[in-house]
Amino acid sequence: MIDLLFWAPVMCCGALAGATTGMLGTYIVGMRVPFLGVCVSHAALAGAVFGSLCGLTGPALMLPALAGAAATALALGVLDPESARVDSNVLLGMLFSLTMGLAFLGLGLFSVYGISDNEVRSLLWGSLNFCRWRDFHIMAGAAILEVLVVAAFYKELRAILFSRAHAAAAGVTVTPVWTIFLILTSVVLTVNFQTVGGLMIYSLLTNPAVAAFLLVKGYGKALALSAILGLASGLGGFLLAALADLPTGAMIVILSSLLVGQGFRAVVYGDKGFLKVRGDESGKAPLPVGQWKLQAYMLDRTGMAVPKKTDSKAEPSVIDILMQALGPTMAARAPRSTSVSATASSKCEPVEVIEGKTSVLPFGPPYRPVVDVQYPQDANMVSLGMSLLGVAGEICTDMRVNGNRPGKPKFTITTADGKTVAEGEFEYG
Repeated sequence: MIDLLFWAPVMCCGALAGATTGMLGTYIVGMRVPFLGVCVSHAALAGAVFGSLCGLTGPALMLPALAGAAATALALGVLDPESARVDSNVLLGMLFSLTMGLAFLGLGLFSVYGISDNEVRSLLWGSLNFCRWRDFHIMAGAAILEVLVVAAFYKELRAILFSRAHAAAAGVTVTPVWTIFLILTSVVLTVNFQTVGGLMIYSLLTNPAVAAFLLVKGYGKALALSAILGLASGLGGFLLAALADLPTGAMIVILSSLLVGQGFRAVVYGDKGFLKVRGDESGKAPLPVGQWKLQAYMLDRTGMAVPKKTDSKAEPSVIDILMQALGPTMAARAPRSTSVSATASSKCEPVEVIEGKTSVLPFGPPYRPVVDVQYPQDANMVSLGMSLLGVAGEICTDMRVNGNRPGKPKFTITTADGKTVAEGEFEYG
């Protein structure tokens, strides 16, 4: 049983941190600058590390962390990717490398000077369970600032979200608004370090926003839903961790990762034209009344893939040793994509959608391999082609399991009496 009175500040901090970072992530994901959150959070981490080396402790560490994040944000605001002829993500990657190097340099200096680095490591991995009402008040101040900035520059940020170049052409003062947004990013990320830590806060920035963009259409709806999903990740992750006695930061990251996917996206067509539909993990999606036929789809099963079996007797790799040294929370990264994409064939039958009734549009697993055999003019040659077909005869165009393609399908050609004539593998593409 959870003592709600004792854990109330922890739950409030987790929920508020998820909501503020989720809303902020709507812009970061929409602008396609994923490195921004990582870069600024590592700059804040580097500031906190060197602040601790200078003797600062407790809440005072927030000052150098905020200074480091703000300095990086201002540098990003001043740098112009077009004049530098470098993509924005390349600039962010360069600054990310620099700030990460400074952070780990500072961590290495603790042992040189014989100083305890426990407090800084709590910022690295997160320490949501130690948040009290004082921390909540600081987070609430950052949340109010975020709401005020979004409200004051709602139209400008929407224009920049679409395109900075087009926003400038439309008369938006891009550089000041962009710089204000970057400073806001530094403030929100710095004060929310304690939720999941500087290394994993990236998940709360991206996962709720990606899920929101997949579920709803519209700028305002995406902002609101991203904040709600972030809140659910922060609060739900803590509750799951408390009930199962697992690391809180890791559970928040895993829960936020599971928000993405777990459904399908499809394109259907009929008398009313083409229509994109999205379904949840139950397999249901709304469609207008009429006759519809499948054109293509993508089934997303990210986070549901069966882990690979490993040989317990095998020698651990360098990566395995490094993961063990860094601790179990490093395993809480967002799961890699597991999905199937396919296009419909002429065999896919149309379905009639009737008001008030549930119609079934068959597609998806189980998939079956079909081998096509052709004989060229040379009688000594045979050409084999393999397709993977779904239940409605649709043809798979791509398949990923944990971010990778499955192994190449193998074939064996035998005579009638079972003698092997040839063996080989089908190539993708």
